[in-house]
Amino acid sequence: MKKTITFRVELEFESEITQDEDIMQVAENIAEAIKDGTNGKGIAPQNGDTYLEIIRVTPQYLNKTVITHIID
Repeated sequence: MKKTITFRVELEFESEITQDEDIMQVAENIAEAIKDGTNGKGIAPQNGDTYLEIIRVTPQYLNKTVITHIID
């Protein structure tokens, strides 16, 4: 059975980002950074018998989600 865990992550930038396109670019960058960070290391607990399959990043106040598949 698949399990979803939701984390709250806050990013603080030097200046304001207000355009939806720019916010979505940040969401894409977050998903890619997590994907790149899993390369050979994984995100799941070392003693667990599972692995990360999908990353979903949804910016606050936007009804859009970036979906990145780790395992196709």
